[in-house]
Amino acid sequence: NSAPSQADERFKALSQEDKVTFRHSMRTLLDTIVQSSAKAAAHLMEYVHPPGSEPSIPRLLDTVLWLCDNQIVDTGMVFTLLEDVVEASTVDECPAVFSFIEARVPVLHKPHLFERQQAGKLVMLRCCNQLLRRLSKGNNPLLCGRISLLLARLLPIWDKSSVNQVGSVNSSNPLIIEDVEEGATDSNGAPIDVDFYRTFWGIQRHFQAPFESCGAPRLPKAPLAALESENWDRFCADLDKILAVFRSQRLTSGESNSRWSEGLVKYLTSSKLIHLQLQDPSFRRQFLVQCLILFHFAREPIVGKERKPGLKDAQLTKANNLEKKVLQELRETPDCGDKFAKAVTKLLERESAWVAWKAGGAQPFSKPPVDLNAPAEAPPRKKARGPGYKVQLGTEELDSLWNLTENNTSSLKAEDRGGIPTCQEFLRAVAEQMDPEEGIEEEYKEKNDKLYKWKALRLVARQNLQVFSDTIDKAEGDLEYAVLKLYPEEVKGVDVQAAMKKYAEPKKPEAANKAAAPKE
Repeated sequence: NSAPSQADERFKALSQEDKVTFRHSMRTLLDTIVQSSAKAAAHLMEYVHPPGSEPSIPRLLDTVLWLCDNQIVDTGMVFTLLEDVVEASTVDECPAVFSFIEARVPVLHKPHLFERQQAGKLVMLRCCNQLLRRLSKGNNPLLCGRISLLLARLLPIWDKSSVNQVGSVNSSNPLIIEDVEEGATDSNGAPIDVDFYRTFWGIQRHFQAPFESCGAPRLPKAPLAALESENWDRFCADLDKILAVFRSQRLTSGESNSRWSEGLVKYLTSSKLIHLQLQDPSFRRQFLVQCLILFHFAREPIVGKERKPGLKDAQLTKANNLEKKVLQELRETPDCGDKFAKAVTKLLERESAWVAWKAGGAQPFSKPPVDLNAPAEAPPRKKARGPGYKVQLGTEELDSLWNLTENNTSSLKAEDRGGIPTCQEFLRAVAEQMDPEEGIEEEYKEKNDKLYKWKALRLVARQNLQVFSDTIDKAEGDLEYAVLKLYPEEVKGVDVQAAMKKYAEPKKPEAANKAAAPKE
């Protein structure tokens, strides 16, 4: 029967014993179909087992996937069957198997299938790695790329399987250097510079194992022999020789037959090709980028979570000078040399951040979603300042002013803080100066001070808006009028009623016309 379209009451979760029995039955059935397909010399994913009418293995896998998705059987069963299919398929049948997996990724990647007890995740990782080991990157580059993209889609970037925590190097790419005799000739019949050939390809040992001793076991904790004084000096001397040859054989834009965006190439180490390789801009770029990567690593090497000692002062000076030469050579290599050098420099800057992230344990980037309905948390309280704590603002005056109290908020409650005086208190000076016995001349009275007058009128307006209006209109801003109206008891030695009469008298016509005349 074909797989049901949706779960209902007829399909209930099996008991643990039934789940084990069902698992063995499905694996036995799958093995039977695989053997029948082999006998019939049919394609594994297209074989129809009698008396069926559809390809049997996709049909079987879809049925088990539906049962796992609805948690009727063990959720890891579908991954086990997929691994069995991958192991039973030939290299020619692998693309069809992988296409089936890619089409079911939305279901396979569900949390209750893929992440439950890590079973689905580990099986898929093992299955993809098995495929990569069986395939050839030269003959099956497309499928290898699809597998890598699938792993990047299924696994987060901080997953331990995708992070080289121990800092292992790729030792699967051996370097073969020919034993060239003096007097040998290249493909054009010209004599080969044996010393340069050995120097150029011999320097690759530093690139392949930057933290291993030459001939030492390949262990992550091996000494950084490439950075040791003797080895580093030899590397710098060899690199200086190579750069001198590059400078003596300049390339022009017309000699460039390739673009720098074409991708990676593995070059042959034949001595008969070295003169041709030196004329290839892409070949030079590959080598110069290797040098920049080693310089970047050598400054502060990190192996796993362990930070190794970098270059010493003398070595660092030599490395900086050589790095400048390498970058200049990279800029002068056609085509778009300056643009390419800037791109490599930017990538190495980003690499520093990635190395620091990996050394810190490769912590996840994702954060849990924010609950908008959750109550807002109170901001954390600031720690109390110690007795010796002082704020420094740059000048002695500001420092002393800011550190008058231990806590600036406490100074708001200080008794000597001052604050806004009452209107009566502020106008008391005007009332006292109105007393003839004080002997204060009119021009020296406080009421004539513009700043004092402005503050006083604001307090009068707050106290009594009508008095404020009369002070402006009738008394022309004379504060003595406001004192007589609001606080007559404060005035001494003055007849209040007689003093008020001068403000009640109408203005003389000449003065009124003069005030109303427009200004020229």
